[in-house]
Amino acid sequence: MSALREIEDGIWAFDLAPEGARPWLGPDLPERLRAVAAEAESDAVRAVVVLGGENEFCLGAPLASLQDQSRHATRYAAEVPGAMGAIPVPVIAAMSGHAIGGGFTLGLLGDGAVLSRESL
Repeated sequence: MSALREIEDGIWAFDLAPEGARPWLGPDLPERLRAVAAEAESDAVRAVVVLGGENEFCLGAPLASLQDQSRHATRYAAEVPGAMGAIPVPVIAAMSGHAIGGGFTLGLLGDGAVLSRESL
């Protein structure tokens, strides 16, 4: 399965919440971002737009991850900035709706962010 989908000539989207799921910073996010970086090596990809969910951009880490005494969320969250930075084309976060904690930070890790009037 591809990490990216083309939305316009040269402009590709990365969905934080595939198939209508809610957009969380889960343990699979660093791996998914590394897949984006690999696919963005293609000459066909000129920019990547990060899209959140239907009503929120990203809700941050799930509560269960934050309460986990093994600090699992801390480990995978620490990998996110490097994985975002490895994407070789401009990355724009389309921040519509809520962006909470690490979800807000994720939106700021790209090269730019576009916020809706409803963004919180």
